[in-house]
Amino acid sequence: MNFTKVLLVFSILRGVAPVSAKQFNGLCTVWVNNFLCIEEGGCDDSQLVCEDGEGNFYQLIGPTSDDIENAVNDGSIDSGHFMFDPNQEENVTFDGESLVMNYSSNFTLNDLTTSVSITEKDRYSPTTGDNKMLLVIIDATDYNVDYSPNQLSSDVFGTHSTFTDEDNANSVYRACSDNQLRIFPGTPPPGKEDFFLARGTIRVKIDIPLNGSSDYAIMNAARLKAQEQLGISLPGTGADQYDNIYYAKKGCYPNACAYAAYAGIGSYYSMYQGGYITYSGVQVHEHGHNLGLYHSGEGTLAYGDHSCSVSSLYIYFCTIKFSDVLFIFGALIYRWEIPCIEMMQVKCVSILQRAGRLVGTLIPMLSIMKARNCM
Repeated sequence: MNFTKVLLVFSILRGVAPVSAKQFNGLCTVWVNNFLCIEEGGCDDSQLVCEDGEGNFYQLIGPTSDDIENAVNDGSIDSGHFMFDPNQEENVTFDGESLVMNYSSNFTLNDLTTSVSITEKDRYSPTTGDNKMLLVIIDATDYNVDYSPNQLSSDVFGTHSTFTDEDNANSVYRACSDNQLRIFPGTPPPGKEDFFLARGTIRVKIDIPLNGSSDYAIMNAARLKAQEQLGISLPGTGADQYDNIYYAKKGCYPNACAYAAYAGIGSYYSMYQGGYITYSGVQVHEHGHNLGLYHSGEGTLAYGDHSCSVSSLYIYFCTIKFSDVLFIFGALIYRWEIPCIEMMQVKCVSILQRAGRLVGTLIPMLSIMKARNCM
């Protein structure tokens, strides 16, 4: 008896009208989302999401954060690099809001039938060069973001004369990569200039409330509204492609968000709630996820590695899960692209010191560099 039939029998026994399983739109591209948790015990550090054929995201419910992290560690999950067909899986159902796995002792993530394996593809988030980015401010039917487009554009890009923020995702990545990674505000497609309320920034009004809506329903609604404004399918292609999209919403309702932000590993999207979009430390952290970095952790603690922590809020990923890369002072260092000496640039350190976000000491960071044969 398959999982759908089990749900049907269970619903009948409870006297509840069964919910018909719906067809998923195409193949599911599996992404790992990492959350920057701010409430201990109330936040899943990792979630799986399915991206359908139209770019909508749906949570894949069943595996725990530990299950996901174990699958990442043993190589059975590589975020964004494999697909499966939910419509062909007896142990996966789709209700239009999320996918649910019959995650029992005899069915695990390893039992999913991988239909297509994606070995190498163009990165959404380039690790060097010019990174073209779009900031999407989300207003809903019940709550609006408190900040103006000009202020948020400055907080991310440092580009507005009235709101000059020297410490932002752009300045930090430039300083810590010796100007090898540059985050530029994206430009509008031809004829869509009026929708850009500040450099790299648009504002959308979604047709659903924040209160009671899931994280992914909100992001899907915002993406669709942004596509209507810009006349392209995000993240776009060719000259109209955005390498990264930051989404900003007022918060979570009726219960407060247990996270500051979240991002897809190796993908193009990140979501910020409340005032966290104004924090350069949070921006750089989430952008690092888009670049392919997971939380490094220490023992059983997702944020337990404090060796190069640079956030006054919570812990950055420092050592990471693939070789020859070090996340230090909030920036990516590729040993084959940037000399190791560039890791300790005075400018990079001073920016973070001025912002009051330097946590930890030089000694453990030098130890990491020595262990990685950088010195």
